[in-house]
Amino acid sequence: MCGIAGIYGYHPAAAMPDRTELYRIRDYMAARGPDGAGEWISEVDRVVLGHRRLSIIDLSERAAQPMQSADGKVVITFNGEIYNYRALRSELEKQGYVFRTQSDTEVLLHLYAARGKDMVRYLRGMFAFAIWDRERAGLLIARDPYGIKPLYYTDDGHTFRFASQVNALLAGGKVSRDADPGGWVGFYHFGSVPEPFTTYRHIRALPAGSTLWVDRSAGEPVSYARLSEIIREVEREPRPSSRGESIEIIRAELLDSVRHHMVSDVPVGLFLSAGIDSGSLLGLMRDTGQSEIQAVTLSYDEYRGTEADEAPLAATCAQQYGCKHTVRIVTEAEFREDLPRIMDAMDQPTIDGINTWFVSKAARELGLKAAISGLGGDELFGGYRSFRDIPRLVSVLGKIGSSDNLGNTFRHLMEPLVSRTNPKLAGILKYGRTFPDAYFLLRGLFMPWEIRRVIHDDEFLREGIQRLDPLKYVRTALEPAPRGGFAKVVCLESSLYMRNQLLRDTDWASMAHSLEVRVPYVDVNLLRNILPAVLALGNGVGKQILAAAPSISLPSEIISRLKTGFGTPVDLWLQKDSRLQGWRRVRMLAARHCAWARRWAYQLATSGRGGMPRIGLPPHVDHISSAPTVIIFRIGSIGDTVCALPCFHQIANKFANFNRVILTDIPTAKKGAPVESLIGNSGLIHDILYFPATNRTIADLLEIRRQIRKTKAKILVYVADRSLFSTVRDIIFFYLSGIRKIVGAPLAKNKRFAQIDPATGLLEYETERLARCLSSLGKIDVGSRAHWDLRLTPKEIADGLKALRPLEKRRFIAINLGGKVVSKDWGDSKWTTLLQLMSTRYEHMGLVFFGSADEWDRCERIAALWKGPTLNLCGELTPRESSAALKQAILFVGHDSGPMHLAAAVDVPCVCMFGNYNTPKRWHPYGARHRIIHNMSGVKEISPDEIFVAIRGALDLMQESATRSHMVLA
Repeated sequence: MCGIAGIYGYHPAAAMPDRTELYRIRDYMAARGPDGAGEWISEVDRVVLGHRRLSIIDLSERAAQPMQSADGKVVITFNGEIYNYRALRSELEKQGYVFRTQSDTEVLLHLYAARGKDMVRYLRGMFAFAIWDRERAGLLIARDPYGIKPLYYTDDGHTFRFASQVNALLAGGKVSRDADPGGWVGFYHFGSVPEPFTTYRHIRALPAGSTLWVDRSAGEPVSYARLSEIIREVEREPRPSSRGESIEIIRAELLDSVRHHMVSDVPVGLFLSAGIDSGSLLGLMRDTGQSEIQAVTLSYDEYRGTEADEAPLAATCAQQYGCKHTVRIVTEAEFREDLPRIMDAMDQPTIDGINTWFVSKAARELGLKAAISGLGGDELFGGYRSFRDIPRLVSVLGKIGSSDNLGNTFRHLMEPLVSRTNPKLAGILKYGRTFPDAYFLLRGLFMPWEIRRVIHDDEFLREGIQRLDPLKYVRTALEPAPRGGFAKVVCLESSLYMRNQLLRDTDWASMAHSLEVRVPYVDVNLLRNILPAVLALGNGVGKQILAAAPSISLPSEIISRLKTGFGTPVDLWLQKDSRLQGWRRVRMLAARHCAWARRWAYQLATSGRGGMPRIGLPPHVDHISSAPTVIIFRIGSIGDTVCALPCFHQIANKFANFNRVILTDIPTAKKGAPVESLIGNSGLIHDILYFPATNRTIADLLEIRRQIRKTKAKILVYVADRSLFSTVRDIIFFYLSGIRKIVGAPLAKNKRFAQIDPATGLLEYETERLARCLSSLGKIDVGSRAHWDLRLTPKEIADGLKALRPLEKRRFIAINLGGKVVSKDWGDSKWTTLLQLMSTRYEHMGLVFFGSADEWDRCERIAALWKGPTLNLCGELTPRESSAALKQAILFVGHDSGPMHLAAAVDVPCVCMFGNYNTPKRWHPYGARHRIIHNMSGVKEISPDEIFVAIRGALDLMQESATRSHMVLA
């Protein structure tokens, strides 16, 4: 199992491919092949091929790749395993071909010489390869029939590039990163990106069971094996005449597949769950003569002692078949720690794969390089609900006819009633009448009428739907359509869910740990030979026969266990991990009964993969990991982070060659935005550590200490506004955590507290006090605009401006009603009065409401009072996108909140109402342009008249400048 790459300048005007680009592409995939790296370069042909090797068969250097034939006419770079390579080798040797290695790679070289492009029809295995044919001056790329191994390519009209990973092609630096709306719409519909789409417009997946030839131009993929055709052909074959004959055929063919999948020069382990699929494989592995089997089972802290825990039944199965068995316990802390690496390894967004990540990690910890998985058993033997539900649905609703009007009317009537429990029920009449449509309804993640709530760009969404056409995409999987209902579902599940999600997830999650995963149930030979017997047994019987396939049947507890799926506690982690709270901004996702997969999908889509907006930290950069670490201690959410921006800039300047890690608390407000949503994409910090803000236990403190020590940091910058007791306690804790130098934690009374300016009698701003405490790092100019720079990306700016398009460049006032904190809530009646006062003078202006998703309804009610144009952006933008939009406002009106601080940071004057909760620490925007209305009796004691006078004064005195009249960010 490996990583392959190549560049071919096929056009006469194409330049010689850049070797450096090839190395960047190839070495991005180092985890796929840690055992070796190779390249083959032909300047005459303008071709470069690369390879990263994971040695499984023929571990010698002779088998290194790219591999060239003895006569130099053919060169191959290959990823995968050919399980029938010994039989093919024997036939080729009879034809006079001479072999120099024991590898399956060399078999492919000679097979191409003997059969040409048709070679793919003789292969049994999982594969993706590229062959350069010097005589024909062309490049052939190919992929196995099921699509077990990935292969992606891009063509700019002059140069053809390919690789095993999408992000590897991007790492080369020559491929466009433009987002593909079709790929993103597909992800939201299915929970994975449907091939041949990717999330990038100019990168395509080579379809499963296809080849592509490139010579003087890049042609189109040519299919040599479609599952629908294979299944349709098999349906016509005679079926076993008795149950006993069917059982014998199934047993014999399963043994044959397992025997082929055990071919290896390294030990092959097993992923063992509490299900029938993996348990039967263990028994069959024993039956093939395997005496030393290492099985690995995952157990989650949250599941221990419940029926969801796989470990007890897996242990029973392992004991019955006498194998070595390791139970690997996964904790929430490990998930939090691994999450950045999971996101980087994912390559394309998917809602699955977490289980495979951890079980592969566990297998590699045991020293395994290859493992067997039970993936595909449900698709082959009818283990999913879809095998029962889809035929039933179609048999009942198919009689209604094809009235879309009836389906649409039913949906509109039902949607309000079922949106909180089972939103798909609303589409049952529209999508329940045919097999493809019913499959889309059952497997779909977001329905067509819901997707607008998570993709807010109408133009992007419209193009995505047009490019993908999701229903047509599903229907294509059944062309030509098998005749029987069971066979249709086998085809749909195998061609869509298994191929686009399960197989792809298995590949990226396992290869990230340099582990090869083999899938004996996913084998075209097995499908051809076993499906007649499975069809003869009838729906619902196959899994029982599978359980009895080993010579010693599975334990009865496993056979009788209800199918639960190979689950993870992602739902619980989504609730707790402050980095994963973006879904709360979308009302549909914040609903109590919303499925975790929808929330997880939204988090992935908004984390920056594939050109979508990124919320969070930038991808891991190798040079950072080897640099020394400095920890920055700053608690609070968005407002507190903005107040400290000048300090963050100074720290980034003084510790430019350090890995900068911020230590902060989880937002206490349920809807509070985590710190990385503001500065995670700014380059000011590289990583983040969170701790509970309240109710901390000894276990929490030990965990914080463990995380700090793991960074190996010796320096901590204390950017906090704390009492003497808290400061001393913090210093002691940090020293116990391995910190040896603390910058900015003054203990003297005259330094800890904000100072009073003797000339004006005004209290020092918090920003000024923090800067003074860090004077040892040099003077921090808090008045410099550069020190308030959020370092927005061009896309964040573009998205913020795009949200304002409905205003048609009209000048506007930004409003934040707030309400998360009761002591800051001014009250709807006062807002109503204020808007009435403002309308007498400023109704020609627009009002734009900013805030979190839970403020949306309230803002809608208030906005209805304004006679001029309004725009409600609550929950629609990330904090960074909001700041880009806020910069266009002529004034901000609100209270102490994240939006207020964002507005101040981008130099927008603010008029704010502050009560006793806010005054002592001066939590308000730095600078003289802002008007803060205080009332020590509470914010509700501030009158609308006071605020209106302040607004009028701010606007009347504001100079009308050309730069402020146009929506352009400086």
